[in-house]
Order: sequence, then structure tokens, then C-alpha cells
Amino acid sequence: MSRVLGRAKRADFGRKELKSKGSTLPCQRMYWKNRRVKVEIGVGKGKSHRDQRHDLKKKVELREAQREVARFNRQ
Repeated sequence: MSRVLGRAKRADFGRKELKSKGSTLPCQRMYWKNRRVKVEIGVGKGKSHRDQRHDLKKKVELREAQREVARFNRQ
């Protein structure tokens, strides 16, 4: 991990963030610079349970609406 981030201080920061519950270090961007691969890493937290239910509800409503449109177009 310290190799990817380049500096030991940055690696320690990443380790501390990962220890907190629900945190991840997703790769934001990868690019080449002077024959080396640079990786930008961000800190992310997962969705709350409420947000997950909200998104699921939106998906179900959209799916039902698409079914109705498809059924209407068949007739």
C-alpha cells in the first residue's frame, strides 16, 4: 500500500480510515507519469440503510412503469 501511495504518512492515513466501520479506499484514477503508475485513492463510506431502501424503491417503480409502457405498446 505504501508503494502505491508513495509516502508512508499517506499509507498510515489510509490504514486509519479503513479501520473505521464502513470505510473503503476506492481507486479514483490511474495514470502513467515518467514510467510509473500513479494512483489517486479516495475515502468512501457506504450508503445508509435508508438510502438503500430509497434507491430500491425507485428501481421498482421505474421497472413497473417500463412494464406498463411495454404492455401498452403491445396492444
